[in-house]
Amino acid sequence: MDRSIVAKIRSYPRVFIDNVSSISENLILDKHTYNRLHNVLRLGKGDIFSVFSGTGSIFLLKFHGKEAELVEEINISPKADLLSESKITLCVALLKGEKLEHIVKICSEMGVSKFVFFHASRSVMKWNSEKIDMKLERLRSIAKESCLVTLRPFLPEFEYYDSLKNVLDFYPNALILSEQDSVHNKIPQKDSEKIIVVGPEGGWAPSDLSFIENRSFTLGVHIYRSETAAILSVAHITNNN
Repeated sequence: MDRSIVAKIRSYPRVFIDNVSSISENLILDKHTYNRLHNVLRLGKGDIFSVFSGTGSIFLLKFHGKEAELVEEINISPKADLLSESKITLCVALLKGEKLEHIVKICSEMGVSKFVFFHASRSVMKWNSEKIDMKLERLRSIAKESCLVTLRPFLPEFEYYDSLKNVLDFYPNALILSEQDSVHNKIPQKDSEKIIVVGPEGGWAPSDLSFIENRSFTLGVHIYRSETAAILSVAHITNNN
């Protein structure tokens, strides 16, 4: 993003509102947004704040209580956004506790454009099919906060697959992190778009290894926790872009 745009919006309070493609003159604030602006961020009448849509549009508005007046609309193209331009898809097996939330929080700030979650043979966690959308929405909400922190105008995408095989069928060019002694390949640096797959606690099961074939890579001689490996992989890519 252009430095002049960053300088313009970084000093203003920021909120994320879904499905806002355009604002003609005034925006009616929903209860959640109003409470955040008025009670949490302590905005008063006439104060300027920014609204991120997650689709490249940023709106500067003037607070008037339950309504806000449009001051300026800024539209960012994907090519102008350095973080979105990295085109990193991060596929992560289901992990215990809040590890996925931690990965989404950090890697959204680092520029991951798509998160793909899947159930591996050794995944301890299982997502009930009826709650998948709820789980993904929770992770999206975390990504929104990270986008606000880093001024990312584009929200990452989120997907779920029920097996590693289905992930690799859809992403045949994926690079799969493996701790097997026979793996010596490093992450290639020339690909414009990278798809990284990180396994569960305990590593890949033999049934998963049968799908990996020659697509595996390593981060070196050390073995890392899954959440650490995911973040390190993204850091490696962004540092070499």
